[in-house]
Amino acid sequence: MSAAVLVCPNPLKSVPALSNRQPLALLPLLGRPLIGYWLEHLVRAGFREVQVHASDRADRLREYLGDGIRWGVKVEVPEDSAVSHSSVSIPLSTPSGSAASTVVIDHLPGIDGRLLFESYSAWLWVAMEWISRAAAQQRMGMREIKPGVWASLRARIASDVQLHAPCWVGEHCCLSSGVVVGPFAAIEDRAFIDTAARVSHSHIGADTYVGELSEITNSIALGNILINWQADSWVTVPDEFLLCSMLDEPSTNENGWFSRLASFMASAASFCRRAEVSEFTPHAAAGSGTSVLARSACPSPIPTPEMANQS
Repeated sequence: MSAAVLVCPNPLKSVPALSNRQPLALLPLLGRPLIGYWLEHLVRAGFREVQVHASDRADRLREYLGDGIRWGVKVEVPEDSAVSHSSVSIPLSTPSGSAASTVVIDHLPGIDGRLLFESYSAWLWVAMEWISRAAAQQRMGMREIKPGVWASLRARIASDVQLHAPCWVGEHCCLSSGVVVGPFAAIEDRAFIDTAARVSHSHIGADTYVGELSEITNSIALGNILINWQADSWVTVPDEFLLCSMLDEPSTNENGWFSRLASFMASAASFCRRAEVSEFTPHAAAGSGTSVLARSACPSPIPTPEMANQS
């Protein structure tokens, strides 16, 4: 029986903030963790057994992967791994016989030359490049509501939200009234973007709250961690009304998480209507009176890879 070996990356000095809350292999990218893309790729290539070697929070990998039945492949995460992250990545092709192939999952299938974890900017730009590929995988409930703009049918999007390509809005997100997303923006599953907030050239992690009137530019936001991908720097935002994880433990402050959660639900009812994304209609640009409450240190427009020239 054909077998493959996946080697999960350890926390890296180049992108320490990305592994703050979960192993890099479980970091969500457009609705799926990195290791999920690889398992799907292996199944399509004909593999039926996969060993996953991980030294960073391997218990989290075991919990997520289970026995692999949801992918139609047998998955094992050994207790002791003899394979290191420094192993040479061997491209996986259609298997023959019972030979095992090994790959370090520091990139996405089919984009071998674009390493995800060389820098924060590498993560952001590979995510932007991956939008069209992820959409082409016939995601259940995802629709292209206008060229380059993909949104889940399960997302709550207020009628006056502006979405600028390229952008991605994941499942069970809430985008409140006056929100502007894009260009070059990805909003992961269950994120909450509050009233009149703006997100551009940025990646918003799963279960992340972005506060009312906030502006996230040239950044990666993971819970209360705000990364400036241009400067390869990051900070922890102390004010939960600006940026926080919606999975954090409740605050001991009487005006903390529980009261904020009630506020979120009220905001969802007031500002987010459950709409079929096919009914989305672009609106004219909003006025310039938006207050900036939280943003990366570099306010200049983004530059970079060839993709920036498309904006």
